[in-house]
Amino acid sequence: MNHVSNVIPMFMGEVGFKYKKEALKVYSYLIYTENGIYLFDTGLNTLFISDIKAIMEDLVVFMDVKVGAEHMLRSKLAEHGLEPGDLKGVICSHLHFDHAGGLRVFEGTDVPLYVNPREYEYAQGSERSFEYKIQDHGFLKDAANVVWTSEDMDIDGMPCMKLIQTPGHSAGHQSLILTGRERRLLLTGDAVYSWDNMKSNRVPPYPFKKQQAADSLERLNLISGKCDQVICGHDCDEFMDRSVYLDRQAV
Repeated sequence: MNHVSNVIPMFMGEVGFKYKKEALKVYSYLIYTENGIYLFDTGLNTLFISDIKAIMEDLVVFMDVKVGAEHMLRSKLAEHGLEPGDLKGVICSHLHFDHAGGLRVFEGTDVPLYVNPREYEYAQGSERSFEYKIQDHGFLKDAANVVWTSEDMDIDGMPCMKLIQTPGHSAGHQSLILTGRERRLLLTGDAVYSWDNMKSNRVPPYPFKKQQAADSLERLNLISGKCDQVICGHDCDEFMDRSVYLDRQAV
């Protein structure tokens, strides 16, 4: 049976709300298994560096985006001696611009991209256009390497990587349960922004559907009780850029 040995959270920049004067840190996660290395979320699009007017559009009114070349996915992978083609798969929690901006790195490759079809369909015609950018996900419709994920499933048939459906924050949000030989880790994605959200049972702001978000939060709270570690979507400072070990043999 395959196991997850360790997970490395990578800092991918910040997005902030001007009127609230607060910033959310953005993360992606490298997941090391006996089957190879996987990625959970991809950070922001390179257009935030090369052509910010083209990508910001309606974001400019109320959001600040702080990101440098060093935060782009290729750069972050290179820090760990990796290229995009080295990955065994990419799990996309959802298609908001701060999570799906690096997906195009995998366009035309054979790296599987795990995407919820409801999320994709909503992103194409969403009235909440500031959250979704066609530059990130427009290629998915005809991409041969997309794996559509409409229900809970084991990634690559491995029970150690359990993808679970947690809609509410967005139409087709997904979270991930990772199991090592000795420890279990829950990656909530944006279904839970912070540990404070989880402790207080408070849905993060601006959900797609509040009741769905509340139901997913309740589900994740139950799952968290069976996990040794929980990493919430925008609350990862204590783990940033260092391994979280689930297998003593990996230390």
